[in-house]
Amino acid sequence: ERISQALADWMALVRRLVTEAVARGELRADVDPDQLAYEIEALGELAVTHTRLLDDARAVTHARRAVLQRLRALSPDPSLLPEE
Repeated sequence: ERISQALADWMALVRRLVTEAVARGELRADVDPDQLAYEIEALGELAVTHTRLLDDARAVTHARRAVLQRLRALSPDPSLLPEE
């Protein structure tokens, strides 16, 4: 039950951060906070799985790059985001 609550709290935080970014104009107004939060979490989970189960040190780099690419695609000003 505590793990489930921790995950729910984490997802709520990510959704809130996405919603705030939309409100500040850092992400497009048509961004779905639930969808983007899910995508970010999915990439994070995959990075953990690949790092631990496959001993793949590149997994975190790949996940970070994928999240940045997704955020750039949804940002009206991609220059706000780091290059890597």
